[in-house]
Amino acid sequence: MKYTFIELFDQPKIKELMLKFFRLTGIPSAIIDLEGNFILTAGWKRNCMGYNGEDLDVCGNCNQCELIMRSGTDFLDNEPYYMEKCSRGIIIARVPINIEENTIAMLIQTVVEEAEAVEKLNAALAYAKSGLEIYGEMEFNRIKLLEQKMKDLLGEQKRLKTIFDRIANIGIQICDQNGKVLYLNRASVEIFGWSSAEVFEKSLDQLMFDQESFKIILNNFKELIQGIKIKPREWLCCDKQGNNRTILFIILPIFEIRKYEFICLSIDLTEYKKYEKDAARLERLNLVGEMAAGMGHEVRNPLTTVRGFLQVLSKKMESQNYKEYFQLMIQELDRANSIITEFLLLAKNRPIRPKKIDLNQIINSLRPLIEANAVLSNQTFEIQSVELPFLEVDEKEIRQLIINLARNAIEAMHSGGHLLIKTSYSGDEVILSVHDTGMGMDSEMLENLGTPFISTKENGTGLGLAMCYSIALRNHAVIQVQSTPKGTTFFVHFKRSQNFGKLNA
Repeated sequence: MKYTFIELFDQPKIKELMLKFFRLTGIPSAIIDLEGNFILTAGWKRNCMGYNGEDLDVCGNCNQCELIMRSGTDFLDNEPYYMEKCSRGIIIARVPINIEENTIAMLIQTVVEEAEAVEKLNAALAYAKSGLEIYGEMEFNRIKLLEQKMKDLLGEQKRLKTIFDRIANIGIQICDQNGKVLYLNRASVEIFGWSSAEVFEKSLDQLMFDQESFKIILNNFKELIQGIKIKPREWLCCDKQGNNRTILFIILPIFEIRKYEFICLSIDLTEYKKYEKDAARLERLNLVGEMAAGMGHEVRNPLTTVRGFLQVLSKKMESQNYKEYFQLMIQELDRANSIITEFLLLAKNRPIRPKKIDLNQIINSLRPLIEANAVLSNQTFEIQSVELPFLEVDEKEIRQLIINLARNAIEAMHSGGHLLIKTSYSGDEVILSVHDTGMGMDSEMLENLGTPFISTKENGTGLGLAMCYSIALRNHAVIQVQSTPKGTTFFVHFKRSQNFGKLNA
């Protein structure tokens, strides 16, 4: 039995019943715990003499009552209660109070030794014991019912928590009306990086939102309490590491009596937004590629004709005074022709010739060319490689991709910079990384990477990186970029198992 008399019984009510019983029968009574300590008394001074007036009414002239009451709680099977007489001739009767076959306290009653009094004491003990045990059983059953309800509630909470934790990609936070987080599911931990222990007693502005956004969300809480509907809204948040994340935030109210809580659903749109940007960039590349395929040759043909006539005219005697002008025009035509050549490489449907290659061999074959360019710019060049599986890609296009990325890295650095080309693999991907120690790029430039005709170079056409993205797309690769003020790294992720048609090994 895990409950004591004090936990099961309402002591003021039992005290009142004991006093009424004393006034009705004239029989004093007390309830003691199993160690003999008084819990409640009623009329306990009635049959003893020389009390000292203490609340517990303990006899001051002898300790016989206390010794009798502390003599144990064992009773014979045929003796429902225990009686003993003190030296003053007072009969002290003790009977156990049993709940669920467990003794939780003792009921003590006393009478002066008389035959009728003893019979009266027997009846009083039986009546009081029965009443207390019935009351105790009722309280015990009530507590058991409450415990079961609490157990069921905890089980339901555990079940809901399991359901919430198994919802992938949707963060669930439960907040009070002040924005303090009371709970978050596993997806929230994955999205924002905060553990359940770390969010305790913290509000949304300390975890993911800035102050201005937090004020708007608190105002949304108030509007929901007033019955105003709040539409889902996109927010720019920060995770624990300080990375920006685009979140679709949905707020649902939970109304209880004098209590308001809110379920906040957070759907991470960061990758989706990135995919949208990538898709828009690729769409622009495709459009440019289609334009290139449709008009590139038509433009190059007249340029070639004009260039030929300029060369003929520049050799005539009467044109010698204008020879520098002719050379300038020919150079500009050559520049226009080179731009158109790059332009044609953006074509989406440009045929490729995949074959089995070793990426490390391509990089090593380009080493003299890249190293020469780095030396001319007073920079250092390094290759770090690991053994790689073969890829099935267009070798010429991959060579062009590496040259363009290396050239961009060299041009992004000042004298003394360092260029690192590295290969690695993870899972089913082979990864090529090109790292420079330049000044990095701002967020606006990063968002527009690969867009034709957008360049950070003074004389750049903006087609080099666009060509790289187009080559990656045709060869089923993905380009990712990391840039800080200490440098920029381009990562090209190739799939290890590719099949672009019949191998050309």
